[in-house]
Parts: sequence; C-alpha cells; structure tokens
Amino acid sequence: MTMPLMNLGTSSIAIALILLTAVALAYIFYPAYIVALSDSLPIEEELISPNNNGGRSSSQPLLSIVVPAYNEEERLPIMLDSALAYLQPHRAKILNICRAIALKRGESVPLTSSQIEWLIVSDGSKDRTCDIARIYGKKWSSPNDSWKLIELKRNGGKGAAVKAGMLRTTGLL
Repeated sequence: MTMPLMNLGTSSIAIALILLTAVALAYIFYPAYIVALSDSLPIEEELISPNNNGGRSSSQPLLSIVVPAYNEEERLPIMLDSALAYLQPHRAKILNICRAIALKRGESVPLTSSQIEWLIVSDGSKDRTCDIARIYGKKWSSPNDSWKLIELKRNGGKGAAVKAGMLRTTGLL
C-alpha cells in the first residue's frame, strides 16, 4: 500500500523538475528569442549630429562605435566622457590602425577618411537616455564625426540593441 504512494511522490517530483527545467530554459533563451524577432521591433533612427557635409562624408566612416543603452541616463555620460577623453589624444593612432585593418581586408580607404560614426541605441529606455544621447551628439559635433540615435520602442535586450546598431553602421570597421 505504501508502494503506490511512493511512486506518486516520485512522479510528482519528476514533473516538478521537468516544469522547473522548462521555466529555467525559457528564462535563459527568451533574450535570444527577442533578438531573433528584433527585425520586427519598432525602431526610430535619428541623425543627431551629421558632419558638416549634411551627414554625407566625402568618404565612408572608418570606425563605427555602437553603444547599447537601457535606462542609462546616469551612466551614459560617464561612459561617453571616458571614451571621448581617451579618443581625443589617440584619434590619429586609432584611425591609422583602422586604415591598416581595412587595407589588409582589401578595402579601398581614402587617406582623408577620418570620420567616426557614433550610434547610441536606446533599448526601450524609460528615462532620459535619449535626451543625454542628443546632448552629447550636439556637444561633440565635428566635421569628421556623426552621431545617430537608434531608439527601440520596447526593450528587446542587449543583444537586440547591439544587433539594431550593427545593422545600421556605415563604417568600414
């Protein structure tokens, strides 16, 4: 008589473990599912700060920098300040490395190309992340750089934000 009850208990535990595993797998793979669907996420693209040629450089940008951001109004300025502070004294060296890599890949690179393209991708942010991106784009506007804001209308996860940014880059690297 105790034998059927033990089997029922074991079955219940097995079913609970299967359900728990299914929930855990769904939790783990849900971001990948959203990334797969990111082509259907509503997206707005805004050119914040074109270079002085109306957004069209005389040559293709050498480097595209994609910055995914979700509710980063406090951290985005710190990150951008840090990146820009490093980039300013090292810009020529970084762009020369980019030229060398592009040439090794067989790309045609004009010697005058020095543009850097910044893409800030707001991943459905509910705070002032987009406003901060606009402020930095206007503040750091230059003839050689362009700043774009890609705004996902709902949160799709970091992978979806990176994918959206990467698909909209125009730089060689």
